[in-house]
Amino acid sequence: MYICIDIGSTDLKYGLLNEDGTILSKGKRRSYGSQGGPRLIDEVRDTIRLMLAEMPDVQGICLATSGMVDTENGSIRYANPHQIPDYTGMPVKALLEAEFGLPCELENDVKAAALAEYPTEEGSAKDDCFVMTIGTGIGGCYIHEGWVVQGVLGACGEIGYMPVRGTIFQDLASTTALCREVARVKNLPEIGGHAIFEGIRSGDLDCIRTVDTWLDHMAEGIGIICCVLNPHRFVIGGGVMANEAYIRPRLEEALQKKMPPIIYDALTLSFARNGNDAGMIGALRHFQQMQKRRRA
Repeated sequence: MYICIDIGSTDLKYGLLNEDGTILSKGKRRSYGSQGGPRLIDEVRDTIRLMLAEMPDVQGICLATSGMVDTENGSIRYANPHQIPDYTGMPVKALLEAEFGLPCELENDVKAAALAEYPTEEGSAKDDCFVMTIGTGIGGCYIHEGWVVQGVLGACGEIGYMPVRGTIFQDLASTTALCREVARVKNLPEIGGHAIFEGIRSGDLDCIRTVDTWLDHMAEGIGIICCVLNPHRFVIGGGVMANEAYIRPRLEEALQKKMPPIIYDALTLSFARNGNDAGMIGALRHFQQMQKRRRA
């Protein structure tokens, strides 16, 4: 069994998982990340202590975290100081291994979530897969033969900053961008994703038209990614993607218009299935991969 923690600037999602990724227990608590990296790691330590008191026979500590991660030494290469100040450079793996005497591995939270969504059934490990998460911004991860492609600085997959239509992708196709545009069209101070899709179900034309434009922007970005990487599978996640029944047919229609047919026809489009548990499940898979490689 393994302690798995998904570290965010606001919350820690934690759980006890067995080696095949089954969640045996889980919970959530405040992370106090806005108070800085040292306070955040204190909360992680306290969480681990409480879990070890209940279940001392665990084999490792598996972490997913916001920020750019050096996966070899388990440190934070860079973290946005406005979200988690004083987190950049934190040697998380070394600190926790020294305190608890258990192996620890650390991965970026988007990349961990991508590993959780990567198919593990027989024969699928050879498939290339790109996972995109839609939320406040847009995150991405490219998986090649079961391994996350990190890039020089661990920044491979930062597609939110990809130039599209004179701006960046996440300014057009994130959930934040969708909500901002619907609020502008309807002259509201703000509106949430849930309300937008409720509006669609009630026939609100402002919501319908704005979502269509949003999906067109999304398809443009996905088309660029697929023309560059040509993955076998493209997985889309994020809270608003729970509206798959409405989004899928419209997104597929937009993709057909944006992508060369030979590339589109070879692509499998999937929607993420693990929800808020993806970070913990992916942290475990990353731990297993890294420990196997270190032993080798």
